[in-house]
Amino acid sequence: MGQAAASHKPLTYRRLGEGPWLVGLHGFGEDGRIWDNILHELSETAEVIVPTLPGCDGQEWTYLHDEYLSLEYMADQLLETLTDAKIHACTLLGHSMGGYLSLAFAERHPERIHGLVLLHSTAMPDSESKRTQRVRSIRFMETYGAAAFLRETIPALYAPAFAAAHPSIIQKHLQHALEWASPAVLIAHYRAMMDRPDRQQYLQDSRWAAGFLAGALDKAVPLEEILPQIAGLPTAQKAIWADIAHMGMKECPKQLVAFLTSFLSDR
Repeated sequence: MGQAAASHKPLTYRRLGEGPWLVGLHGFGEDGRIWDNILHELSETAEVIVPTLPGCDGQEWTYLHDEYLSLEYMADQLLETLTDAKIHACTLLGHSMGGYLSLAFAERHPERIHGLVLLHSTAMPDSESKRTQRVRSIRFMETYGAAAFLRETIPALYAPAFAAAHPSIIQKHLQHALEWASPAVLIAHYRAMMDRPDRQQYLQDSRWAAGFLAGALDKAVPLEEILPQIAGLPTAQKAIWADIAHMGMKECPKQLVAFLTSFLSDR
């Protein structure tokens, strides 16, 4: 694990394997352990770097309540992380909020990108209805706490049939989140997501390789939101999984590893 201190200090991270560099960025309510069930297999064909985003690593939350933690700030922390790990250019794999961060990073530091895979993520900004929903969630967390919020939202990220068949996976996801989650951390991440810009045109104009992975049952990032973006990138590699919701690394790990192995082989 690597870490250091600076104005934009590197994120805590793990690395495993040899091969082309693949950086896995986790989503909201997760930490780097969300990738653990596919890490070993991915490390057979890639050197995988797994950062944990601010506040999700169990360390003291050092951001003031009135300090704005933006995706751009985290992108600069990711730059310091890659420099600390002696990685010049890599492929980013961004899950949900991690995808938003990946796009922010690629826009700010395009020379450090070979490719970008959006896993259940989007280049679109929050809609007004989504922003309203997030405001309600913030108020809920301020009133009832992080644990109550996560117990309600994490199971809904999985397809109902998968959740019924694999309750221990959902329970482990929740258990890991409860180890570090606080309203301050989750609200800061929500505000960062709410204020992200529309990066659809940037994505279309980019020269690095792009990949889209979507679940037909995803309610957090609905398929109808993803399809127009896929249509705008005819050269992008893509997969749409039936019977899968928002957690492809858990719901269909073999398909995800196969996609990433193919994607990296072309870099």
